[in-house]
Amino acid sequence: MGEIVLVVIGILIALQINNWNEERKVRDFEFVLLKELRTELTFNKNDLDQTLIILNNSIKSNKIIASVFEAHQPYQDTLDLHFARLYSFSFFIANNTTYDKLKNTGIDIIQNEEIRNRISSLYTYEFSGLEKIESLYMQEHYVNYLKPIFMNEFITFDFPNSLKVRDYESFMRNAKIKQVINFTIVNLGIVMRTQQNLRNEMEEIIGMIDEELKKE
Repeated sequence: MGEIVLVVIGILIALQINNWNEERKVRDFEFVLLKELRTELTFNKNDLDQTLIILNNSIKSNKIIASVFEAHQPYQDTLDLHFARLYSFSFFIANNTTYDKLKNTGIDIIQNEEIRNRISSLYTYEFSGLEKIESLYMQEHYVNYLKPIFMNEFITFDFPNSLKVRDYESFMRNAKIKQVINFTIVNLGIVMRTQQNLRNEMEEIIGMIDEELKKE
């Protein structure tokens, strides 16, 4: 009986060690995925930072042109730069290679529930939400309002460095153009706030991943 008990205990210990080794392998793979995801999120955040800079410059230029409208200021060469920045041609496109890999593996491999939920929400809803907002407030606005102005009112095109207006006085008397520029400021502001919120969310998730990796 004693030998049987020892054999059983030995088997149980072996099974426990095997389970521990398997759990360790799963945990190690989780850390690998978290590191890859951190790299991807950092790339996305840095890419969005550049998009925000371009968008912010566009908003500033629209505000400058709007103030010129209000003050009825005469033409200056410096306005050519701001005409060229009336529209931001930069859009954020998320890199989701690691997240796709994570989905194929099974997102439940991430043990931290808050990290798991926020990553899923970020990639599934928030990235696509920004894409829809950019489409509505930037792409459609450009096609319907700004592109006709560029085609009709300017004679040279060097985005984003310089645009030469065809007839400055006529341009500045055009109430419709003034309205479009004011509308552009509002639209770009909506997109920029959405991008900033998304950028902050990525930064918070990166911080959470850093804390989780300390358990490695």
